[in-house]
Formats: sequence, C-alpha cells, structure tokens
Amino acid sequence: MQKINYYFSLTVWVLGFAFLAWFFPFVVSIFMVDSTTKTPYMDPVFFKLCMVAILFSVTYFTFWKIRQKNIFSIQVPHTFLLINSIMDVIFLIGLFSMPFSIWFSTVFSVYVIIFYGVYFLLRT
Repeated sequence: MQKINYYFSLTVWVLGFAFLAWFFPFVVSIFMVDSTTKTPYMDPVFFKLCMVAILFSVTYFTFWKIRQKNIFSIQVPHTFLLINSIMDVIFLIGLFSMPFSIWFSTVFSVYVIIFYGVYFLLRT
C-alpha cells in the first residue's frame, strides 16, 4: 500500500508541474494580447520568443525538480506534451478559436522541441 501512495504522489507531482508549464505562459500571454483584435500588443515575433523563453524556463525548472525526486523518465515529457495539448485544445482552440492547423504548426512543434529537448539535456 505504501508503494501505491508513493507512485500516486509522484504522479500528482508530474501532473501538477505539467499544468504549471502550460499555465505560466498562458497567463503571461493574456496580458500581452489585445482581447478585441486577438493580436499581440508588440511585434508577433517578439511575442513568440517571449512565450518560448517562458515555456523553456518553466520546463527546465520543473524537469530539474522532478529529476531531484528520482522520477525522471521518458514518461515525463510525454505527460507534459499530453497535458499541454489538452489544455490548448480546451482554451486556445476551443475558447479562443485558434485554427488547429496554426496551433499544430506553431505551438505543438514548440512543445515537442522544448519538452523532449530539455528531457534529453537533463537525463544524463
């Protein structure tokens, strides 16, 4: 029974960190985008670079914390990718009506590069 509680608590840690990796860039982007025109207040390239920098920073920190807890495996970036994709489908595609093709070519590809890149960087 104690082993089940241990694995459950580790799973909650990973799911919580995966949600935070989605939540921080989302909250920051709310303040950087005009709600009426749905365009960034600044240059779109600078906006995307800010989002990538925030996502990379949060992912690196959370993967580093997960690695300290000795639960760092290939399931971690899979979980991060799944949770972030589900949240984006609900919010970006669902509520903010972002076209799926644009989301897949811009946001999803960045998720794959950052999550798996940071995983391979820290797995040694």
